[in-house]
Amino acid sequence: MKKADFNYSFKKVINFLTDLEPTFNGWLFGFFTLLAGSVFMQNFLYGLGDKSVEVFVMEALQPFYLILIISMIIIFQLFLKEEIAKISFLVLWSMWFTLPRPLVDRLILGESNYLSFYLIEAPKELLIRFLTYFGSVDKVGILYGTRLELTLILVFVFFYLYLKKHKISIAFFASFLVYLVFFVICSLPSFLAIPILLSQGLAFNEIGRADVAGLFISPFSFFGGNYHGFEAALFYKTGLIYNLILVFLLGIFQFLKDKQQLIALFKNIRLPQSVFTAILLLSGMIAAYFYYPSNLTFDFFSVLVLANLILAIFFAWQFSVVINDIEDLEIDKVSNQKRPLVQNIFTISDFKNYGSVFLLLAYLLALTVGLKYFLIILLYTLLTWIYSKPPFKIKRIPILASMLSAWAILLVFLLGWILVADNQALKFFPYRIVSFLFLVATFTIPLKDLKDVVGDKGSRIYTLPVLLGKEKTCQFVSWVLLLAYLISPFIFQKQELFWVAMILGLVNFIFLNKKRVNQRKILPVVLMIAFIYALIIYFWVL
Repeated sequence: MKKADFNYSFKKVINFLTDLEPTFNGWLFGFFTLLAGSVFMQNFLYGLGDKSVEVFVMEALQPFYLILIISMIIIFQLFLKEEIAKISFLVLWSMWFTLPRPLVDRLILGESNYLSFYLIEAPKELLIRFLTYFGSVDKVGILYGTRLELTLILVFVFFYLYLKKHKISIAFFASFLVYLVFFVICSLPSFLAIPILLSQGLAFNEIGRADVAGLFISPFSFFGGNYHGFEAALFYKTGLIYNLILVFLLGIFQFLKDKQQLIALFKNIRLPQSVFTAILLLSGMIAAYFYYPSNLTFDFFSVLVLANLILAIFFAWQFSVVINDIEDLEIDKVSNQKRPLVQNIFTISDFKNYGSVFLLLAYLLALTVGLKYFLIILLYTLLTWIYSKPPFKIKRIPILASMLSAWAILLVFLLGWILVADNQALKFFPYRIVSFLFLVATFTIPLKDLKDVVGDKGSRIYTLPVLLGKEKTCQFVSWVLLLAYLISPFIFQKQELFWVAMILGLVNFIFLNKKRVNQRKILPVVLMIAFIYALIIYFWVL
């Protein structure tokens, strides 16, 4: 076949594969379908009965291929400068190459025991592995199927880039970058082990494969939790790392896709509320620390657990921001004109897609940390959904809406507590303090609606400020909170707290009744005063 004929035939194949109009949901379903097929086939051929549910879930959650796909999209975009949606749809086809991997390993290695996962190697051997296409094939690590999968991907990348740019050098360099990314992802445990083991006193040349393996496959504890079994530990530890890499790559992807939208998303994160949720998580951890002091450790993997959980909460909150902004679009045209939807930076359809990404990231990050954390994040997102969306749209109902929001807030505190408590137990959980915070939050959250009175009234959202007016709402809340502060020492049976409670309650009362105050600062200040008081009574109750 002549070169021109080959190019023409290859181009026809590419056009056939990409001539459909790609959608975001279609891309997601396509990716997860092929991923599920690959995971199922590997476990089916390996023996479904030989793996625990825990290991199966942790393996399925690994964002290995998602990182690879996004990296390939970024590489393609850097070389081709084409529409990123089209590139994403094209690169998705490479996921089909993952399906034969487990079958190839089974056919070549037979029924003997083998484990196909990451390359765990001594650091000094990594360069040799890289230069020799991962080197010798053992029964553990990068096996024949993975190498065939990589070969097919590299051939696909090379021919596509050559067809587009007509330069072998560009096609080769792009293929090399994909190979480099694939190798680094597969060898990540070995690379990450280097600084950790060096910090433990080992010299670079002294680090062996057994040291790397011991770091990643040994049972380990994080705060109040633990994982046993080398596969569960390996997938857990690598998952924590891959999740952070995935978030970083998604940021780069969005920058290449639309820098203006990325900036708009950052400006729309509601920074005070985002910081407040992180503080609530840390507060729950500190509260549990006094009962479980030995559990508050900050080794490398515990820090990764905490980072994953903070990001899970952050993205769950961003999901609630998205659905709230969509539902409140008409209100925001009056009272929040700098919101990105109001400024037409996003279409509603695009904004929903970002909400889906935030939700999936929140669930992935939380489920990687553990099932209980996932269930709490799931409940949090469900509460935010029924708060903003029909058929309930609880935000229309005064007090009940505030109670729902307060419940969601305290779920974050609960996350921090179970992270540190032994086996996520609630034995010493400070119910009285949490009840006080719930009461305070219930009657302070309506303050956030002060700035939206005109828009809420026009949309028939009957918040407390709409019913009472701005001034009377502040007065009502100030009296309720002053009463709550004054009776709290008797609730906690600590009468010596009375003067502290009275002072903070009066500060709160005077602040809420000031004639000139920035309405956007009212809620953060009131919540901060309550938080300070909660810390004081916590130490006193103990």
